Amino acid sequence: MKNFKVFTVAALMAGAAISFTSCGGGGADTEEKAEEIKLEDGKGYVKQLISAIESGDIKVDKSTKKDITKYFKFEDSSDEYLSTDENFKGYRLDRSFTINEEVLNSVSYNTFYDDDAKDAAKKDSKEVLEYLKETLGKTESSGDSYFKWEKSKYEISYNIFDDGYSLYVKSFIEPVYEDIEDDYSLDGECAPDFYALRDDLVNKLVNNIANGKIAIGKTTKEEMATLTGDGNDFNYDYKGMNVSGYYSYEEGALSSISLNYFYNCESAMNLLSLDKSELGTDISAALNVDGEKDGTGENAGVTWKVGSQEFRQSNFNDGYAFHLD
Repeated sequence: MKNFKVFTVAALMAGAAISFTSCGGGGADTEEKAEEIKLEDGKGYVKQLISAIESGDIKVDKSTKKDITKYFKFEDSSDEYLSTDENFKGYRLDRSFTINEEVLNSVSYNTFYDDDAKDAAKKDSKEVLEYLKETLGKTESSGDSYFKWEKSKYEISYNIFDDGYSLYVKSFIEPVYEDIEDDYSLDGECAPDFYALRDDLVNKLVNNIANGKIAIGKTTKEEMATLTGDGNDFNYDYKGMNVSGYYSYEEGALSSISLNYFYNCESAMNLLSLDKSELGTDISAALNVDGEKDGTGENAGVTWKVGSQEFRQSNFNDGYAFHLD
């Protein structure tokens, strides 16, 4: 267990607003300026989060569940995945906080706009991006829909989609979970291991697509076996989530990859929407290319173009799928 400190949290003002104090550099005579953050829309909640993280009121790898729920004023019985949502006219904001070894490991904010609110989604996404650039400085990513800022102990990334935006704060410390018994429990509960799922997908497949080791019309079955552990298929169980995947070949070279992920229990289904978004963010970062949204709504797919290849994410009510051709 990591050692941690309890941090002083800025007092929440009456109503949906908080105030914080920012001090400029210089000597003791530096004037303090206070700014009020009103929690009236998604941008307000983004500003609240960034202010808390950047000021140190909430610290990645140090703040506890108690610190988080007290500062952001919500309750959650989970010890690992804290979540809450806010509803506004035409869209909702889902907020999630992942706890690892009793301290904050990552934060994810995701908006989902109604099908008839595309113009509002585009406008709001642009305003949030302008705020992030003004506050965090120049982004380290290129493109017009994926942006990233690296700090000393964590990174902040921001994705823009047709139906909203996603903000992700992630520690550089990868979470390590203890082994969980395969026989989940007698009452049917499961213990979904999203991080193992993500690491397998990104490390074994997406990273190798990015560096050219996995390529349509080039990679052999023997090479796929070396890179991914099997030259024929990609089948794993993640304790409530599983993937059924296979590789196709023509004339001895890879012709396509198909992966189908299914969520099998309530504990996993509760995190499905968040998982879809986080995987999209991680894939964009690994491929260093922005994904293009296919359609609108929460289940809209995403396509990444990698040279002459396409890597596609299809989203469903009970899972998602990936296809490379």
